[in-house]
Amino acid sequence: MMPVAAKEPKVFKINDYEWWLALDEQSLLIYLRQNGYDDDEFGDPLEMPFSQLSGESMQKLQFVGDDGKIVSFQQEYEDTLKRIFSSPTMFATTEW
Repeated sequence: MMPVAAKEPKVFKINDYEWWLALDEQSLLIYLRQNGYDDDEFGDPLEMPFSQLSGESMQKLQFVGDDGKIVSFQQEYEDTLKRIFSSPTMFATTEW
């Protein structure tokens, strides 16, 4: 039996101020619904309301850490994967 490759989490833009890290859209949608996000925020569940960030966006968007250090979303993504990761998890927000 061949080993199954582990899925790598991706960054999804939820709205103009939240980005989440998850393995796929469906698991993210289920998690958000189970944790207080309602349909009014996302609309029809069959129309995925969020999108995976492109490689270009991951390089372009800037992440500002609690210490004020600014890095690309790509660098923060790589650093996050080095730490303990459970999916889904909040990746970035403008509301903190």
